[in-house]
Amino acid sequence: MNKYSIKRLIPYILIIVLLLSSYFVYKITTKEQPPSSVPIVEIKLKGKNIPTNLGEFNWGGPDGTRDAGSPYDVGNRTQIIMANPGETIDINIDSIPKEIQIFKWTGYAQSCNYEKFINTKSCKVTLPKQSGEYIFEVEGYWDKDNWTSNIFHVQIK
Repeated sequence: MNKYSIKRLIPYILIIVLLLSSYFVYKITTKEQPPSSVPIVEIKLKGKNIPTNLGEFNWGGPDGTRDAGSPYDVGNRTQIIMANPGETIDINIDSIPKEIQIFKWTGYAQSCNYEKFINTKSCKVTLPKQSGEYIFEVEGYWDKDNWTSNIFHVQIK
């Protein structure tokens, strides 16, 4: 290559560098917005949807708050599904939350953080190996004004 051909390439190289840097600045400075309506949460066992109830959630700020009561109470009003020890529950959300937390409720004020997932819209949760009744709450967090809670009730044989 001679000097003349290298000089002809410089504008093209500058355009490519400008485009790439613009793209990276856009990605860094643009905040991903939550969906405009409450996302749909599907919870499945063996490929079949299981009954859930909405727990407390907030969507779009103070006017979008819904207080459903204690997750334990909501769970007790939810149809019980039968499952085998150690089976897997599939959770799918139609929008990617920043975080999904799964809580296992054992009483009105007694819960434990069962599982946690970051930046995913689908996850798998292994049910307990010990027989008994369990109430689980699936919370999705998009930001401080946008979060959901879905509750299901499981009987482990």
